[in-house]
Amino acid sequence: ATLAPAKVRSRYHDIISMVCLASSCRFLCSWLVTWQVLVARAKPLGKKACDSCDYELPVSYSIANGLRGSGQQASYRGEWFDVYSKPIHTRYGEVVNVFNFDRHAPSTVPLPPEIVARFNGSVMAITGFETNIVEIDEKGVERLVPCTAMYNHHWSHMMLGASAPPLEIQDLEYYDYVGAGAASRDGDWVGPSHQALHKAFSLASTRRAAASFPAAPGAEPRRHKQPRFGGALDWSDDPVATAPTAQFFSEGNGNEHRLSFHGYARGFAQLIHSPVAFAPGIMFINTKDVTGTSRTGHGSLIPRVAVAAGDVEYSALLECPCGTRRKMDAAAQTIDGKKVGFGCDFPGEDTGVGLATMKHQNNTACHMETLHGGSKCCENGMVLLDEDQEQPAAMSTFYYKQRFYFDDGSKDYTNLFRVYWQAELKNNEYDVPVCPPGTPPEQCVFVMTNQGIAKETLWPADPSAPKGWDKLAWPEDGTGIQLIYAGGHCHVGCLSLDLINLDTGATICHQEPVMGTRVSPGDNAMDEAGYSVSIPPCEWGTDPRDELPPPVVIRPNDRLQIIARYNATRMRPRDDAAADPRTVDIAHYAVMSMYQMRAAFERPSPDFHV
Repeated sequence: ATLAPAKVRSRYHDIISMVCLASSCRFLCSWLVTWQVLVARAKPLGKKACDSCDYELPVSYSIANGLRGSGQQASYRGEWFDVYSKPIHTRYGEVVNVFNFDRHAPSTVPLPPEIVARFNGSVMAITGFETNIVEIDEKGVERLVPCTAMYNHHWSHMMLGASAPPLEIQDLEYYDYVGAGAASRDGDWVGPSHQALHKAFSLASTRRAAASFPAAPGAEPRRHKQPRFGGALDWSDDPVATAPTAQFFSEGNGNEHRLSFHGYARGFAQLIHSPVAFAPGIMFINTKDVTGTSRTGHGSLIPRVAVAAGDVEYSALLECPCGTRRKMDAAAQTIDGKKVGFGCDFPGEDTGVGLATMKHQNNTACHMETLHGGSKCCENGMVLLDEDQEQPAAMSTFYYKQRFYFDDGSKDYTNLFRVYWQAELKNNEYDVPVCPPGTPPEQCVFVMTNQGIAKETLWPADPSAPKGWDKLAWPEDGTGIQLIYAGGHCHVGCLSLDLINLDTGATICHQEPVMGTRVSPGDNAMDEAGYSVSIPPCEWGTDPRDELPPPVVIRPNDRLQIIARYNATRMRPRDDAAADPRTVDIAHYAVMSMYQMRAAFERPSPDFHV
């Protein structure tokens, strides 16, 4: 729920207090108190999503750090257009995990022709975007799909320009479980999983084109070579002349995606030259009840290794349990014959690169012997059930939908590049151990933390980044970057995320998930109990109309810390006869704790020196 602005709430509270102090006004006092509660719970009036849509979208969204305090709202600006994925045909328990960013991939879709024509040879400024998972009935009516039916583990997408080169990656090894999932039904959802692509990008050697590009008027001539996908390399580069030929979208990209704000302050945008296509990357899990008997909307059929029971508010399948359909070979370090690796040990551990926290904790997600859930058991086409459990035959068809808000990029916009960091660093996920018996509920919290030096520990995690997937383009003059957007991402059980500058002691961003409140068999999209439906982002800006704090500057040598807090309560009783006894001390599998950020280059002051 969203709240009225803090100042307005305070004024209402003062009036109500005065009325209630007068004994002769008890009836009016009772009415006003009731009205105050209703105001506090009210959501912004909605806007119909489209002519054929049977749902509304919010007119505004909460942000975490506005100058007006808790509950400050922000809205999207500009014109908009919608893009739909190819249909996703899937059955209960199946994983769809395809991140195929090739221009000619079967899952890539064209942008609306009027958009392509309008920006042919020019620059579009993407000022924000909204995301949804929908279904369309035989009459063409579009409805939201609750996350209890199709769970969004995460997505990452690319918008491709007409001159965007193909991705250069090495060692791209992957395979689909053909015959078991959406990949084999229509041929659209084939290609590398997120895990395979992440590994390939990390090993990639990105070539640089030889051509120079113009400097900003009045700036010193540049000697930089143009990155393959374009993009500025410091504050002096002309944002239009260096506009990228591709843009990556992966902020607030988990189940929190629908009600998390993905817009930017005035004057900032993701710029792209001659946009023509949209390449979606999705990791979705079908958890839809097909029996018609569920009170929650998700199915109750789960493997024994799941760490939550089948009748709790959220589906245990969303944590990717490694059921007995997976052939786990600890000695060979393989799953279904495929070699798997772990990142709890990594080059530069316990230096400025970051702490090997998971290794020191001996986290169960670090070893094949104790691995019972996570992305390694969530490859494309995998079914998250045990061998002796019959997969329901009912087929569901869903679509991913993204609405882009945009403007003419020739206006005075600064391009935003991606900055990324995660507490789990190189392993990408970690397990949450159960707190010791007898721990008071309010203290049953697991903390994952990490720290490092900005220039060594931050990276873009963007295949189109100027210096490649894992190397942030810090300016050569020693200046830093200024944060404009920070969208945290975490999983079920998450309590909070914090990004801290250790040198100043300042909290850069504090975020807390907003949980859904309604238990329903299927009509509670955007308010599903047990799920995080929003993680309000931190935003910064330079235009007073936005009522945002000024951009936070991070310099290359700043020491940073990330802190994630998770509920460590046991979700499945220790004496549950249907549970796998090896998992009784794990509260959650394979959670994540990351900051997905957008930044611009710091413009140095006249007295700046390194």
